[in-house]
Amino acid sequence: MNRYRAIIFIRQTLVALLLFTAFSAKSQTAGLSGTWILNVKTDQGKGKPKFVLKQEMDSITGTYTGDFGVAPVIGKVKENSFEFRYTIRNVTVSYIGTYSGNKMQGKSIYGTLGEGSFTGKRKKK
Repeated sequence: MNRYRAIIFIRQTLVALLLFTAFSAKSQTAGLSGTWILNVKTDQGKGKPKFVLKQEMDSITGTYTGDFGVAPVIGKVKENSFEFRYTIRNVTVSYIGTYSGNKMQGKSIYGTLGEGSFTGKRKKK
């Protein structure tokens, strides 16, 4: 009978460990991953760029799609703060901000051309 209990205990422990690992891995990789639609305001006007981002650990990669075209995105994350950028038409555009859940906000910098502000929401799957 003790052997039976030991087997049950080991099975329950393994199942709990697998579930914990699965949830931990998902929460570590989610972060900024996903499709984000931003509302950007500058002195020159407004825009609604789309960013498809993938976060792995503290690195961000992805794609910008908007009024200026399409460009690859790179950046970094630290806790709930981020910075990512893309270069298009010889101008490096940077987004610096914070996020919480499915919302982000911050400042956009267009090389030496000016600055703006943005808010954004993660698109539901």
